[in-house]
This record gives sequence, structure tokens and C-alpha cells, in this order.
Amino acid sequence: AACGIVRQVGINDGREFSGLLVCFDGDCNLILRHCSETRPIHYTSAASGQSVINLERRQLGLVLVPGKAVTSCTMLSDAAA
Repeated sequence: AACGIVRQVGINDGREFSGLLVCFDGDCNLILRHCSETRPIHYTSAASGQSVINLERRQLGLVLVPGKAVTSCTMLSDAAA
């Protein structure tokens, strides 16, 4: 029932992966299909001197997310619907 759902998975280094959940195992390792990664890029603005966070996104395809790194898992949509 949990497979076939688009999930957003956060991991402990700040990155997030969004993709269709293909399967998972007893250790909560997740395999996501049509996956994209969003990661925060931290830098200091030369003009203001303030710390700025920019989000960088890239397409990955099929990804295995290790269960020990997962900090959150949210349902985005039900692909079967």
C-alpha cells in the first residue's frame, strides 16, 4: 500500500529527495524512481555580508536512500489515483 506513492524524503545532511516509492526493506532503506534531489547551498552575500541559503535541484533517476540517514518521509501524492 505504501509503494506507488510520490514521497519527499529528508536526510540528515539537509538534502531532500522526491520520487515515486518503489520499495523499502526492514532497515527502512528506500528506493525512489524518477527522483530529484534538492540541497541547500550556503554562502555569504558579497553585497550585504549576510548568510544566504539557495536551493539547488537536480534530476537523478533511480535512487537508494539509506534508512539510517532518513529524518523525514512525507507523502506528496498518490500516483495510482
